[in-house]
Amino acid sequence: MRLRAPFLRMVLRNTYMELELGDIVIFAEAKRRGLYAEIYMGDVGYIYEKGVWYAYDGEGRPKIITATEAERLRKLAKKLSTLPKYHVLEQLIKALASVEPRA
Repeated sequence: MRLRAPFLRMVLRNTYMELELGDIVIFAEAKRRGLYAEIYMGDVGYIYEKGVWYAYDGEGRPKIITATEAERLRKLAKKLSTLPKYHVLEQLIKALASVEPRA
């Protein structure tokens, strides 16, 4: 389950990253106050800010994170763990691994 080269675009710095892989787009930034991340999978967007995950549908309305979506995000963490170690990436992997579905 290694992340291979056919990604469309990748920018990876110690405190900032951008990655496009198929229908997945990731923007993440590690600041002094913690991690801020935006992940778009298809027409669903996820935002991680101040230790909390938020999900939005294609029209920008808030929605709950289902068990299936939480599992997809955890699988994404496993794929990202194959990339070189950077501060922002390590924080993003920890945040993705902590996703819990909301009822």
